[in-house]
Amino acid sequence: MAEGESEELLPGSFEARLEKAHILHGLLQGINVKKNPTATVSVRQTGIKFSVEESLIWQAAISLGNDMFQSFRSTDDVGEFKIPLKVFLDCLTIYGSLVQTLLVLQYQGYGQPLRLTLMQDKVVTEVMIRTMDCDNIQHFGAVFHEGEVISKVIIQSPPLREAFNELDWSNEFITILISPDAPYFKFSTSGASGSCQMSFPRHSEAFDEFHCEQTQSFLYKLAHLQPAIKAAGPLATKTQIRLNDKGMMCMQHMLCTEDRQACFVDFYVLPTEEDGTNIM
Repeated sequence: MAEGESEELLPGSFEARLEKAHILHGLLQGINVKKNPTATVSVRQTGIKFSVEESLIWQAAISLGNDMFQSFRSTDDVGEFKIPLKVFLDCLTIYGSLVQTLLVLQYQGYGQPLRLTLMQDKVVTEVMIRTMDCDNIQHFGAVFHEGEVISKVIIQSPPLREAFNELDWSNEFITILISPDAPYFKFSTSGASGSCQMSFPRHSEAFDEFHCEQTQSFLYKLAHLQPAIKAAGPLATKTQIRLNDKGMMCMQHMLCTEDRQACFVDFYVLPTEEDGTNIM
């Protein structure tokens, strides 16, 4: 093989190289929102998607384009596999969370482990993470788009975080209202300890975009929405919230890395009835 040439990829395999492993670690914290999560890894020639879900109630997914990596090669038949997300995150910071570490990811096909090679100065660590089959994969995005999107707002993430932090989290449910008329965009909770509500006027400077065809008001469990709100952390700059005609919500955060690259984490949450059962 001539110097500089890359080895040919085996069927169903991929290889990616990232100079700053801590960037990937920071981005994946956006979906590290449950205890001992198992992440589904979907690889395409356009990039990698990591997703986590909870009992057909909510799903979080972050998509990393191939331009996020210094090099990225994939065949067109890699498909999907699962890994323990916490183990993967721990490996990314094996030299510390503030140390610049070179990362190489390699996957040699179905049933093979995910291989991580981490290099810091002249120290090299190799880790093999066992992969698992993907059974009964739920594509929440496809389900969301089966309905008609009625409302869409794009809002700056910091004021949205502040609004959610003001709510009474001891209550079980939250009502989200989006309307072409006042109060336009409102969150409210109520329970034994009292009620609380936060609203944004139509022409608030927090909005980048506000589109609503008709008034929508749906109930969600706070516990189901909490992972989506948690993901609006310090890396999130803007948040898009969409509701379809069945009340299914897509909350998408735009995350910006220290290298000024942007990627998106999507949360899909089902509405609920007052007795706690899911509407869909």
